[in-house]
Amino acid sequence: MSTKNVIERKTIEELRIVVKAAANASTKADATQAISKALYLKSMIRPFIDDYAEEKLQEALRAAERAAGKVKNKKRLIEDTDSCFYRFERVLTLR
Repeated sequence: MSTKNVIERKTIEELRIVVKAAANASTKADATQAISKALYLKSMIRPFIDDYAEEKLQEALRAAERAAGKVKNKKRLIEDTDSCFYRFERVLTLR
């Protein structure tokens, strides 16, 4: 069994929370701390995920950045963020 894409459930839950916080932030500045935390968590799990999983996580982070702040279609952008994060989670094995 490959050890790639096997991640602690707690870590992924924490990552999900900060990505959602960034997407739901009322200003881009408010999203900065959540994005920074998400990037830190990404750096921590990067050695344990393959390139495809990393790409899916990066898509979720970009979607969260687009959704942050006062933007048109915020609800749709938040849904895009959730969808991207779901695709990331689908390639993981949680322990």
